[in-house]
Amino acid sequence: MPTTTISRRGARRSWRDGACLAGAILPVVLLAAAPQLAKAAPIESIPARDTLVSAAEPTFAPTATVTFNAASLQVNTRPAIPFTPFPMVDPMTMVDPKTHQRLTPKPLAPDATLTLPNGKVVSAQLYYSQLNNLEQWLSQHGYSLHDTPNNSQIELAKVPVDEASLAQQVRAGSQPTSLPRRLEVAGLAARAVEAQAPLRLDADAAAAAGVHTTLTAAQIADLNKQVAAAGIQGATVDGLTVSPAALAAIARLPYPIIFPSPPACVPVSGSRSWAWNVGGGDFNAYLNGSLSLTGEACKPPNMNNFSQNASSFDVKAAGTAGGHVFGAGGDLLRITGDLKGAESSNTITATFDVWLAGSTVYSLNKTSPTWSESNNFSKSIDFSASTTIFVGPIPLDLKIGARGSAGLQYSMNVDPISVSISGGPTVNADVYAQAGVDVVVASAGVQANLTLVNWAMNFHADAGVGWLFGFYVYDDVYADSKLNLLSGNVGLYASVSYPCWNWPPWCTSNYTDNLFSWSGLNFDSVLFNDHTLTPLNW
Repeated sequence: MPTTTISRRGARRSWRDGACLAGAILPVVLLAAAPQLAKAAPIESIPARDTLVSAAEPTFAPTATVTFNAASLQVNTRPAIPFTPFPMVDPMTMVDPKTHQRLTPKPLAPDATLTLPNGKVVSAQLYYSQLNNLEQWLSQHGYSLHDTPNNSQIELAKVPVDEASLAQQVRAGSQPTSLPRRLEVAGLAARAVEAQAPLRLDADAAAAAGVHTTLTAAQIADLNKQVAAAGIQGATVDGLTVSPAALAAIARLPYPIIFPSPPACVPVSGSRSWAWNVGGGDFNAYLNGSLSLTGEACKPPNMNNFSQNASSFDVKAAGTAGGHVFGAGGDLLRITGDLKGAESSNTITATFDVWLAGSTVYSLNKTSPTWSESNNFSKSIDFSASTTIFVGPIPLDLKIGARGSAGLQYSMNVDPISVSISGGPTVNADVYAQAGVDVVVASAGVQANLTLVNWAMNFHADAGVGWLFGFYVYDDVYADSKLNLLSGNVGLYASVSYPCWNWPPWCTSNYTDNLFSWSGLNFDSVLFNDHTLTPLNW
């Protein structure tokens, strides 16, 4: 049989021709119709994984006090050099301010005071004691303030980044595809349900939905007259009529039984998941989640009582995004949803929970004949940890954490014979830090330009029964993601002011610890786009 390649929602797929007649059509028209249908074959979808989100409550620590492991700092040690202490003199007498010529500096008594460039007033004994302790440590590691240029930048230590391990973590996560994006999902049009309107059949519209018919224009016009006479109207999804009342009205119209033994029930089953987890130790970020579809479309024993059938559908969605900075943080956003429709009981059940930064912002547990809702939530994020880290011999009190926001937009529609959910979660959190120092010889600073989590996603899943020149069961799962995890660097520094034979007589050197530096995990792609349309032959 011939194979026709068409475009549906931007994904290429082949539709194999086959005769399938079903629906409310006059007998003579139905016998002439034989629309040609097929089941979509998804391409380039990632392998399914088990659901990655547990039922446990999300974890989040807004603050933490930790002990930094000094052994993780790799000191850039050089061969030791002789220690030359700084004499206790008045720096202002070391150089003639007019000629800039060196002078013999005046000694200071231990209880004399010095005014440092940062405005601090300290005793000479305290200042020179701390300065020489620093100089002794520097000389032991191959450095000296005596021969360091003014305004120098020296990296004393760093936390080594295992880039091979990080690269392995990137490879272990979800991988990009070449699938095109679906803009209607980004618009959160769950199921793309159109408004109630009189049903009118059009061959071109049917072809766009993947349904081909051999009816002539005259036959389609005659069929539209019959449908209009029955007063059938309803909502549509991708051209398929999905309203339960409209499906029941269609089923009551007479039609010949072309397929004497259709299957009692046609199952729907599929799941897709995503996962990224990078970093370790003091900085890590993660994302994971899953979408799953299950259910079955069951032919009514009596098509005149269409609602009396055992069809049921279930869509589950789950996802978590989070990160830690020195032990603080955790799940910044978490969602779990389960939407079920059961035609036999004419009810739906909907459970949906949203946590942001450890707090429950929404919880739904609903049982009713139908349910439809769109909503959005957002919350600011700010968490931090406190610790002490040494830059050389200088202890810096560090407060480090992340700030930003997390949010979710979603839309869901549930009735006994079709279920759907679309969502757009976002998380944006950047690392910040503050540092203080208790010694008089130095001031502290931080360089932080690190993205912890920058994530935006669009996802969609639906399943149900629809009609277009015949009854079908359809299912659809889609997700795209744009993210940046752990991109940038964080470091801290101690600025030391010390006497030098220059004018002005004070010099400054900045000694730094590099805590983290990496290009990050960057991803911008459709994860999966699977859509199937299966003829039911009712």
